[in-house]
Amino acid sequence: MEIKKYWTLAKLSFQQQLIYRGNILMYRFGEFASTLILILVWFVVYSRRDLLEGYTLAEMITYSAGVGIVGALSRTWIADIIERDVHRGNLSTYLLKPVSYIRYRFIYDFSGKQISSWFSIFTSIIVIFLLQRYFVVNTDMVGWSLFFISVANVVLLHFILSFLVGLLSFWFIQIGGFVYTSDVLLRIMTGSYIPLELFPQIFKSVVSFLPFAYMEYFSMQIYLGKISTLEAIKGLGIQLFWIIVLALLAKIFWKKALKRYESVGM
Repeated sequence: MEIKKYWTLAKLSFQQQLIYRGNILMYRFGEFASTLILILVWFVVYSRRDLLEGYTLAEMITYSAGVGIVGALSRTWIADIIERDVHRGNLSTYLLKPVSYIRYRFIYDFSGKQISSWFSIFTSIIVIFLLQRYFVVNTDMVGWSLFFISVANVVLLHFILSFLVGLLSFWFIQIGGFVYTSDVLLRIMTGSYIPLELFPQIFKSVVSFLPFAYMEYFSMQIYLGKISTLEAIKGLGIQLFWIIVLALLAKIFWKKALKRYESVGM
């Protein structure tokens, strides 16, 4: 019965997203253009060198296309949704329903972004097809398995981090600035723009103590074979550790947020 309830919600979210196909298409076109521009930059950078911090041109192009796909699958708008629910008073309605708000929003968010994710994957495949001679193909099935597990963990990490940012809505009237800043910082610290090796060593060392180095960057390290199977498994363990820690933090702050929500009579 519980599964049927959430399955119905997932289908509803998916169907609603079909209404905004044109908007999704324009977003994905922007992503496609930005990825192509970044790849053109790499062609210029590699015109006078064969290696850049251990990456060949083919590996760098594969990395750029790969983080785009991982980013598309893990992208979430939960922070904006929480802000809307809180300040429009919609949250009260959800709290009265016989479902967990967090589960409700996770399933709704995950199902709703399937259309945009597949558009992103499709445009990435076009890039790969156009530049197939520069694309690294991983034929290691163990590596693929570890890669897929890591991507699933990245989806959870992005959701929880965005959920935590969204909880700021209970204390601030507008959180657009927080959302934008956190998105930019995440793209930098997760290696979504460029691999972490291209940053100063101290930056990479600091990020490695946080969950960010075990998100998009980590997944692509597995795919490219930059780390061993043992290192990949260890990294998956670290991902799981951060998922648990951040989930506990989200639960604690969610309870505090609800108390504030009720105390101010929203």
